[in-house]
Amino acid sequence: MEDELGRKPIEVVAAVIRDDDGNILIAKRPQDKHQGGKWEFPGGKVEAGESRRAALSRELFEELGIDVGHSARLISVYHEYENKSIYLDVYEITQWSGTATGKEGQPVQWIRPASLNDFEFPEANKPIIEAAILPKFIKILKPVVTAESFEAQALASLASGQSFLMHNFEDTELTHEQLSWLLDTAASRNVEVILQSPPPLVRHDFNLHLSADELLKTQVKPQAKRVSATCYSPGELFKAQRLGLDFIFIGPVLMNSVVNVQQALGWPSFQSLVGRVNIPVYAIGGLSDKDLELSREYGAQGIASTSIAD
Repeated sequence: MEDELGRKPIEVVAAVIRDDDGNILIAKRPQDKHQGGKWEFPGGKVEAGESRRAALSRELFEELGIDVGHSARLISVYHEYENKSIYLDVYEITQWSGTATGKEGQPVQWIRPASLNDFEFPEANKPIIEAAILPKFIKILKPVVTAESFEAQALASLASGQSFLMHNFEDTELTHEQLSWLLDTAASRNVEVILQSPPPLVRHDFNLHLSADELLKTQVKPQAKRVSATCYSPGELFKAQRLGLDFIFIGPVLMNSVVNVQQALGWPSFQSLVGRVNIPVYAIGGLSDKDLELSREYGAQGIASTSIAD
C-alpha cells in the first residue's frame, strides 16, 4: 500500500488498555515528536521482521512496563498526514501483568471511555476513539406481533446488560407511545437505541441506521446521536465513509440473506471489505455472541444480531 505520493505507510501498533473498571489508559506525546503534546493510545512502530503483536508487546513493556496477556484486534486505520502516512493496527488489552506507568517520563491517565472526546488526540485516532466507546454487541430486536411481547423482549434485553438495542420499523411498526416508552426506558438504564427506517420524529435522542438503499439516496449525514448503515459493496462503504457515518454493518457473513437476496460473504471477503474503510464495523448474518472473538480477528468491532443471548 502506498499513498498518493508513492510513500509506503509507516506501520504502527496501538493499544486500548482497559482496567477492571472499564477505564482506558492514555498517554501524552512528547512535545518534540510528531503530533507532540497530544494524547494517544500507547504503542509505536513495527520494526522490520517483527509481527504486529510482538511489536505491541515490546512497545507496551518499553513505554509502560507491562507484559501483555490477552489481546484482541479492535480496528485498523489508514491515515495520511501532510508529511507521511501511517497504518495503525489497534488491539484491545484487558489482561496484563505489572503496573502501568510512564517509563519514558510521559504523563499517563486512566479515564472513562465517555471522556475520550474531552482530550486532544491526533487526527488518525478519531476512529479508534469511536471503536473504544462502542460496544462489542448490538442486540437486534426480533419482529413481534403484540405490544406485550415487544415490551417483554426489550425488558429482557435491557435486564441482560445489553448497551445498544436496535429496532427496524420495516419489520415491526411501533406506535408513538411504544417508541417513547422504548427510548425513555432505555435512557433510564444508560442504554442506547438504534432505529432503522423510523417515521419523522421530533426528538433526536436515538441512533439512526440506514439500509443500503437509504444510504445510497442520502447526500448529507442525517441528524441523530450516531448514524450507521448496512453495506454490501465497496461503493456503499466509501459512501458511508464520505458521509462521516459513525459505524457500519457488513454482511451477511455466514448465512445468505433472503430479504436482500445477498449471498454469504465468508470471513475472508468480510475482512477485505473491512480493510477499505476507517470506520468501526459490525459483522451481521448468521452470527451469535459465540462468534465474537473470530469476528474481531477478521477486523470487526463486534457483532449485530438477534441471536445475542439475553
